[in-house]
Amino acid sequence: MGDINYLRTLSCYSRITILKKIKEKRLNLTDLSSEVSLSKSTVHEHVQKLVESGFVMQTKNSPRSKWVFYELTDKGQALFNKEKATFVSGMVFSGLMFFGAIYFAAVNFFKNVSFGSARTAALNDLRASAPMEYSKVEPSNLDSILTPDILLILSIIMFFLGAATLIYLFLYKRKK
Repeated sequence: MGDINYLRTLSCYSRITILKKIKEKRLNLTDLSSEVSLSKSTVHEHVQKLVESGFVMQTKNSPRSKWVFYELTDKGQALFNKEKATFVSGMVFSGLMFFGAIYFAAVNFFKNVSFGSARTAALNDLRASAPMEYSKVEPSNLDSILTPDILLILSIIMFFLGAATLIYLFLYKRKK
């Protein structure tokens, strides 16, 4: 659930702009609102969400100081680390390819082995019970193009590409 909150926090352009300004230097609310050309109350709401998500922290010069400054946490600084962002996006992409290949292979297997005749029977039942204008239901062109053999080949290619990318990223990360 935390990842969804992070994505919601970062989905706002104003918050991204605030993060970029805080990255340059630590700022108080007044300076920050003039930098991003938003009202103090709006900036305060955005900064509070960034603080709650752990991207920004509040600091004071001294315990009795009334000025609160905002600066990036390690998590906030990691957003601007291109190497880490590349690694994370590569991991997500390769993971999607890896598990997508497994999904396609499973769907292909169950579609053709277990449910192939049930699908044909259901399509024939639909044709028999449908009114005349709907009785010409045909399998889509995609079914004729993506034959089981082609789906299996695509699944294998996706599996190996995803696995190779995952292995490369783990080795690359280990070197650093």
